[in-house]
Amino acid sequence: MYKNLIDSAAAVGMNMLRVWGGGIYEKNLFYDLCDEKGLLVWQDFMFACALYSGEQAFLQSVHREAAFQIKRLAHHAALVLWCGNNELELKPDEIQKTKERKRAYEVLFYDLLPQTVAACDGTTAYWPSSPHNPAGYAQGPNSQHGGDSHLWDVWHLRKPAKYYEKQATRFCSEFGMQSYSSP
Repeated sequence: MYKNLIDSAAAVGMNMLRVWGGGIYEKNLFYDLCDEKGLLVWQDFMFACALYSGEQAFLQSVHREAAFQIKRLAHHAALVLWCGNNELELKPDEIQKTKERKRAYEVLFYDLLPQTVAACDGTTAYWPSSPHNPAGYAQGPNSQHGGDSHLWDVWHLRKPAKYYEKQATRFCSEFGMQSYSSP
């Protein structure tokens, strides 16, 4: 499965694959094949679409898991980015709803994970969330001035596909539209 996927991605000229935070850490073969084929890997930590605890026991568990995965994968030439989470910054008001939520979010994604990446990798860049606005998550996601964007208006708001042609985004890391299921 991995070989066909990586070969197909390289054959059509893709240059980066993203390992999504709502999924799994892939097997070593995936990263080995990306190295071999020259495909870059954007690697999310496994956090997606929810807020997480700031309790010490949870943070210690996260540190252990992140350190293990970073040490396992950091040597791959394909690995170009560690990303803290998927889509948590889409709702900055939820993060900031209470002091506890805000602190838990910032400790996990702005302190613990970047520090763990720096300690266990030291080379690969860290990005707190996807999408992320470098002006600060409180400024809202999908900025045209910096960061990455998730553009789902064709799917969620049923805008025409031509909508994508009018979007000025620095880096679209997710987009989508409804389609028929594959046979």
